[in-house]
Amino acid sequence: MKLRKSCLPFVVAFSIASLPSGPASAARTYKLTPATLRTMLVHSNLPIMIELNQVHQAKDQVSIARGNLLPRLNLGASLGALTGGPAFALSAVTFLLPFLVPSNWANLHQSEHLLSAEKESYLLLELNQYASAYTVYTTVLGDIGLRGVLVQQYNDLIGIRDWLINQKKFIGTVPQSDIDNADAQAKLAYASISAIDELLVTEKAALRQMLALGLSDNIVIEPNHVPASPTESMALAKVVSKVQSIAPENAQISFLYQAAQDVRWSKVFGFMSSAGLNVAQGSGISTAFSNMAVGTNFSIGFDYVPNIQLANDNMLQIQLRARELRLQEQQVVEATLGSVSEAKKQIDATSIAETELVSVYQAEFRKYTLGLSDLLHVLDAETKISQASAARVKAQIDLDTLRITLHRELLSDQFNYIPGCAIRPAADASDRAFWGNIFHWGSNNLSIDQVCRPAN
Repeated sequence: MKLRKSCLPFVVAFSIASLPSGPASAARTYKLTPATLRTMLVHSNLPIMIELNQVHQAKDQVSIARGNLLPRLNLGASLGALTGGPAFALSAVTFLLPFLVPSNWANLHQSEHLLSAEKESYLLLELNQYASAYTVYTTVLGDIGLRGVLVQQYNDLIGIRDWLINQKKFIGTVPQSDIDNADAQAKLAYASISAIDELLVTEKAALRQMLALGLSDNIVIEPNHVPASPTESMALAKVVSKVQSIAPENAQISFLYQAAQDVRWSKVFGFMSSAGLNVAQGSGISTAFSNMAVGTNFSIGFDYVPNIQLANDNMLQIQLRARELRLQEQQVVEATLGSVSEAKKQIDATSIAETELVSVYQAEFRKYTLGLSDLLHVLDAETKISQASAARVKAQIDLDTLRITLHRELLSDQFNYIPGCAIRPAADASDRAFWGNIFHWGSNNLSIDQVCRPAN
């Protein structure tokens, strides 16, 4: 009987595509690697598409705020048919000049900063959704590896059982209890294989949902391990500093703080509600344009000071959140780097233990065939091999997952290719672009889809 024959070809060939799927005639096959997973997720994940619509809305708010700065003409009219006068006559003419009101400019800047914050939110959602999908991907590979360990255990137990049956058939000295024991252990191993298959079905459904795939689409997982990060050997403080300097969360907080500042200035100048060129009521149409005067409306209520204080409190809240975020980033990096180091040690230890236990198992089996040991020692040795193999696979899953977290924080590996949004190109600073962004003309006015969802 061949002992501990490698089952790696079986593990790779199994993949998740062998699980139940839709009709073969309508099926499409998607081979998932970290790169193809990223591309598919960015273009088809529903939460990302919902967030893209939020970016659309934020961009519309900027256009509305810009439009609110444009001059307006108010015409007042009176009906004089009952008094013998003209049936329709102008009674007042007002040119509203919103761009003279400081709070309107503050509102524009607020909407621009909120758009930038929404852009960062879109990038964050892409990064986090990909991190989740990447984790599921590596977990599936790990579970396939665990399935291979269980299949090897099952094959070993079946081999022991069949050898015992043959020995009893030709020699008759093997107790039936040994055969039953080996058969029972094999059935338990088979049940464990079924449990892993059940788990893989659930994980397949999670990937299908993330990628918005149909039931008829097949998913094939290409074996890959998450590459190591160069920062794994760097000093902790240096890694934390690097993460905090590039984190999109910090950029988002910065834009939100600037928007809060804009709100405060809007409240500070809130007493000035409008400005314009007015014509006194009763002026004739012929003299309307010669009697214009600049006018402004001022209004200060008891809520003026509390509104400013509330704006200041909101700014303080954002500052506190920024400090909290930096502490969270420090904690994640510290825990991840430490765990990566320990996971490497676990892989090394379990790999050595696995090799040594194979030798122990083979020795115990030989002793049993010579009548120098009992079946319990053989089964115990085989079980310990499976435990060591499973521990090695789980340690590899942990290492891959931790490296995903590290790459996510550092925006490295596949996370470096997440597109994000380039909402405001440099050309938008021109006067033509200012009006074009309101009325949607010109070649510089790119759609949100164009700047947030590139073709590749």
